[in-house]
Amino acid sequence: MKRLYYQVYLTIVASLVLVVLVGVVLWRFVGQDADSHRVSELMREFAAANLAPIGAAPSRQRDELVALSRRLRA
Repeated sequence: MKRLYYQVYLTIVASLVLVVLVGVVLWRFVGQDADSHRVSELMREFAAANLAPIGAAPSRQRDELVALSRRLRA
């Protein structure tokens, strides 16, 4: 009975390791495509359009962050 327990345990651990390794390989080779760069650029443009400039008063920056978080429901 103990041997069966170890076999089941090792099968589960090996499956988890395999899933992690496949995920890392996919992330490394497939996840670094042009879409991720486009999403980053879009988020940069969105933040620049919706937030106060760096030199703005802290109260204005805070107010715009609060307004943006309400719009995004964050």
